[in-house]
Amino acid sequence: MKDKNFTLLELLIVIAIITILTAMLLPALNKARDKGKDIGCRSNYKQFGFLMGQYNNDYKDYYPIAPRTGDLTSTRCWSRQLSELYLGYQFLSVGGYYSGAPKIFFHCPAGIINPSAAKDPRGYSMNSYVADVQTDRSATTLYDIATRTIPYKNNNSMMLVVDSWSDRDTKLEWIFGGTVNNGEYLNQWQAKYVANRHQNRVNYLVKNGAVLQSGIRNDGATNDGGIDIIWELRTAGYVMNGAVHSY
Repeated sequence: MKDKNFTLLELLIVIAIITILTAMLLPALNKARDKGKDIGCRSNYKQFGFLMGQYNNDYKDYYPIAPRTGDLTSTRCWSRQLSELYLGYQFLSVGGYYSGAPKIFFHCPAGIINPSAAKDPRGYSMNSYVADVQTDRSATTLYDIATRTIPYKNNNSMMLVVDSWSDRDTKLEWIFGGTVNNGEYLNQWQAKYVANRHQNRVNYLVKNGAVLQSGIRNDGATNDGGIDIIWELRTAGYVMNGAVHSY
């Protein structure tokens, strides 16, 4: 029997079938891949929660506190405090991260790494109201430098760490080991730095150790930093979704 070769028509039919099957499967594959990245991000938050809890217990209910006034260029921000104090990694001023430190800890799997900071990306920021950032202070705000000073019932639901990127347009991650002006700390008016990279959802860690997700309004408001995120505690109530809610 002679070998039978594919005709051009048969070959085109096979290619068309493969193309159709690929188009059908690709969304499911992308969704599964994104879900895997989301799980990896949540794992990072679990580590943050454990380290934040240890720090809080050892330092009389204090969380990592931002640099003081006059020391706003300090590089001893929350990420360095946790890494050096609890993970024992020596900071490398040039070349990224710490000696032997796994970079995945501060890099979100769904984040876009800045090519200029390929060795030290950071996809997370701490809540400036918890860290007591001096530049945010006002007369009506009860700053959360220690949990024991805030008796309100919503204290344990206050956000500690949130997904972030350096700009809403580029969506690149920050550089690890930065200063207070490098997105180490965010307040409720810096919505463009809150990253909705998990199927248009934002991952974040709260004080009780839970890892949660929130949507955003996408209305361009300067305080659109998460619908469900509790940012700040005030004498009149807690701040969530750009409004003050009663305790």
